[in-house]
Formats: sequence, C-alpha cells, structure tokens
Amino acid sequence: MAFGAFIIGDEILVGKRQDRHLAFLIGALTKRG
Repeated sequence: MAFGAFIIGDEILVGKRQDRHLAFLIGALTKRG
C-alpha cells in the first residue's frame, strides 16, 4: 500500500488538535514498522 501525507503546521503534531486522518496514518505506519 502506497500513501503519502502532508502535515502543515504543528497543531496536530504537538497534540493541540485531534484529526481522524492522523489516527489512520499512525495506524498504517505502525503496521509497516
């Protein structure tokens, strides 16, 4: 499975905001190792 992600800004990365798509990305990256 190929995918990409663009994360603009740091609100999501520092935890100020939750995003459903980020949760999917984290799960997909965890499966890939």
